[in-house]
Amino acid sequence: MSKKRTIQQISETEAKGKLISLLSEWIVNPLENDFGIDFEVRIADNIDSKMQEVSEISFYIQNKSSINSQNEQAVEDLDMDDWELYLGQRIPVLLVKYDVNEKLFYWGVTQDYAWDVLDKMDSNWKRQKFKRILLTKKLTDLNILKKAITESQKKITRHHSLNLGIGEGISITQEDLLELKKHKEKNLLEYKALTLQESYYELKKGNRDRSTQLLKDVYNTPKEDESKIRAIIGIIFDLNIVILEENKQIVFLAEEGIKIAKKINILYLEKYLVLLRNQAKLYFIIKKMSEIKLGLQVQSLQKEQSFSFFYNQELVKLSEFHQSLIREINEALKWFLDNGHVYYYIASLPLILDTITVQVMQFAPFDKKIITKEEEGRASLISQCEFLFDNLKELDLLKPLYRSAANYCYFICKNDKAIDYMNKALEIAKKDNDKNFIDGNALLLKKMRTKSNPYDAPETKPIGEMNLLEYQEITKKLIEFQGVNLSNNDDLTNAIKMALRDMNPTEYFKHCENLRICYVNTSQVGVSIGLPSMGTKFIWCKYCKNSYGGFNLDDIFNTFKKQNCKECKCHRPRKEDWVCNVKWIEKQEQNLDFRKVLDNFKKNW
Repeated sequence: MSKKRTIQQISETEAKGKLISLLSEWIVNPLENDFGIDFEVRIADNIDSKMQEVSEISFYIQNKSSINSQNEQAVEDLDMDDWELYLGQRIPVLLVKYDVNEKLFYWGVTQDYAWDVLDKMDSNWKRQKFKRILLTKKLTDLNILKKAITESQKKITRHHSLNLGIGEGISITQEDLLELKKHKEKNLLEYKALTLQESYYELKKGNRDRSTQLLKDVYNTPKEDESKIRAIIGIIFDLNIVILEENKQIVFLAEEGIKIAKKINILYLEKYLVLLRNQAKLYFIIKKMSEIKLGLQVQSLQKEQSFSFFYNQELVKLSEFHQSLIREINEALKWFLDNGHVYYYIASLPLILDTITVQVMQFAPFDKKIITKEEEGRASLISQCEFLFDNLKELDLLKPLYRSAANYCYFICKNDKAIDYMNKALEIAKKDNDKNFIDGNALLLKKMRTKSNPYDAPETKPIGEMNLLEYQEITKKLIEFQGVNLSNNDDLTNAIKMALRDMNPTEYFKHCENLRICYVNTSQVGVSIGLPSMGTKFIWCKYCKNSYGGFNLDDIFNTFKKQNCKECKCHRPRKEDWVCNVKWIEKQEQNLDFRKVLDNFKKNW
């Protein structure tokens, strides 16, 4: 019996062949596993009639079923799984549909359509089962397609790097607020800051230790029930996310709470704990990404790119983990609204804002344009907060939301709005007799008033005018900001600590006015982290018998002193309070006799 093909199958085969033919100037790789994407394409440019240059720009293609177009456009209804797949990609996803009569393709970039059309038409579009994409462009000119892909890639990179996907396409409505009122009496305990009631009231009165102890008492009971989960949430809020050990404790407690919530089937507490856990993880991912960005900037300034490849590879890995955490957050937010848990959705918004604020704080010092991009890309979330400010009556939800919005506005340099929001947060706290909230946030308001720009740094001396202790301290901070933990005891960290000590040879110069010290070279590691003293040093005196070089300045000084200074009649110690600056160090290296000896040392080293 012969096999048969449907007309649809014939047209699909025709479409595939036509598409590969149209893109023949580029590299087209079919993807055999049907997971929603059919091709990966890499753009190439002709150098001459025989050679092409393969670019770094690539994109995916999803070839949807063939159609007969109407009004010179094509449409496709995509379910939310498809949208999530496309929006999660780090390169453009091109959706194409083949018109069997006109023998041409209609196309559109899915990410562009979601951000430029759907987000503006409907801030809540992800809560629907399907959303239509309209394809109006015809695939006739590869230059037009290349330009669109290039621009789209810039947008995607910005979107992922600024964490703009968090809460994307999910928004609260008036109907949701009605649902909140309906459940208020039933879930009154949830309006007590998600903790046990007695602990909550103790905290409001400012009795933090008593509040924490009550939570721990409940947590330490053997029974795994809802009260224990709420105690876990309360303890998490009492921990400081920026302190490494406490951050680890947050993740541990959240994981414990998630297991209990799954076991006793309290899904809304499970989802909320996922948010708390992911917020803690995101903090350290963002911090690590910031450290790598600083490391790359130091390498760029030093014109040393030895480790840039590894830094960039690490950035990619961190970014992928970053996006997986955001997907879980978005799933939880959507679940809250879809299942009527409006309270937890609103209670999550301050967590989202705080995470975004941390990212702005960490990344803006490297690129001030981020602040403008933030303001543009985050308009939907801020609009949602303003909607709640106008319509929400629950004090326990408004307080943290106003405070977190204030912090966010402060770090995107909208200081007037930041002060306004923080004032409102404190006014609500006074109405609610929340002493703990007032004490903690009054200081933040004072900071906003006295330092209108959070990125203003105190004026520092030019490096040449810094004394050696000042130069040593500022270098130490730079290294720590790059993520180097100086409390570690491994070989590399010990070498860095030794080099840091060697940055301040003041005590050696006090030993004698005739002493000369030079930092001969800097290792690749030293150059890459901005530590010029990590390398060979050299000590000499015009009256010495022997000069010495090596990596450990203290060792070579002690050897030099032992061999040369014991009976030296030219020994001239400096005063105990003598200090020098970086410019003096550079100048003493230029002594002509010293340079001759040093040049000879370099030839033989």
